[in-house]
Amino acid sequence: MIAYFFVSLGFAQDAPVQPLTFEATVRAAVEHGADAQIVSAEADRARAEARGYAAWQGNPELDFEHQPGETTLSVTVPVEIAGQPVARASAARRSRDAASLRAEAGRAAVGAAAGAGYLDAVRAREQAELAEAAEGLAVRLRDAAVRRAETGDISRVESALLHAEAARALDDALTLQREAEAARRRLGVLIGQEDAPGIGEWPTLPEPPSVEPSQLPTLLAAGLEARAALARLTAEKLDRVPDLHLRGGWSFEGETGPVYGAAIEIPLFAPGASKVRVARAEADIADARASREMLDARASLADARAELAIAERVAAAWDIPGLDATLDAAARRYEVGEASLSAFVAERDLALAALGGAIDARWRLERARLALWELAGQLPLEER
Repeated sequence: MIAYFFVSLGFAQDAPVQPLTFEATVRAAVEHGADAQIVSAEADRARAEARGYAAWQGNPELDFEHQPGETTLSVTVPVEIAGQPVARASAARRSRDAASLRAEAGRAAVGAAAGAGYLDAVRAREQAELAEAAEGLAVRLRDAAVRRAETGDISRVESALLHAEAARALDDALTLQREAEAARRRLGVLIGQEDAPGIGEWPTLPEPPSVEPSQLPTLLAAGLEARAALARLTAEKLDRVPDLHLRGGWSFEGETGPVYGAAIEIPLFAPGASKVRVARAEADIADARASREMLDARASLADARAELAIAERVAAAWDIPGLDATLDAAARRYEVGEASLSAFVAERDLALAALGGAIDARWRLERARLALWELAGQLPLEER
């Protein structure tokens, strides 16, 4: 309807060459955007930290000893006899899997942000096009007023008012054009470019396949993080068990032969109890955070569904046929003197408000659908 209005007034813009689509925007942001690179780097860092935590904690010691008539070369290897490596490996595996899930949710958030930027750019462009069409209409009525004033059909005051109206419409059109360009540049930042190319049309987003809270990547990650914290607590408890140090080597000169022995650490002053308390507190925090994220997800999902229901009703209400034809007919009636200025202005303002309302309603509807995709932790896809 809005596009027909632009064409009917002669102000439709040339179609851009290969305009940027919604899905292309999301894909570019996830593949090339700086935010996606940050998400990937943070996931790599978390996985590297997990691998480091699971690594063997003690390093072997090489000992060389020389005495008159005897030289001994030996190696001492610490052995964790209480099962600490198993607990650390369990914590690391869960932390690594949680990092991957967080990265998945992070990429979905990056895609949703890019999608929102695309919707903002489409909205800004259509608002600018509507303002440009309104400015063209104001110029058309101004020129008609000049002709009618010359014939005495209307007063010079009425003609001056329409000159002022044309100037105001030009101001609005230029301002909204600048805002549309700014929205396009902001979109370019999200997809890793200085500027976005031509923007395509509105997408039609379906609801995501699944928005079950218990299966959301962020909640699955929170659960894994809580279990990883419990595994770290177990590892800290096991660390209080003294390590065994095995020593083996070879003695040269004098009585040549093997040397061996064992040592065990007596943890009289080790801060093991303090580390256990810290790990227990971290496990409690992780468990509480997982519970809170579940509640937050359920509340956010309910809010998103409520907003979507409202947006659908509002979009349907603003789908008013015939506004473009009504506006053009009102302008023609004023041009030929069949309508007064006040009658035309009233019709024009209502029609332009309705056309602008339809743009805002479509933007709100697609943003509401997009919010569900972000909550689901999935990249938004257009309806096929």
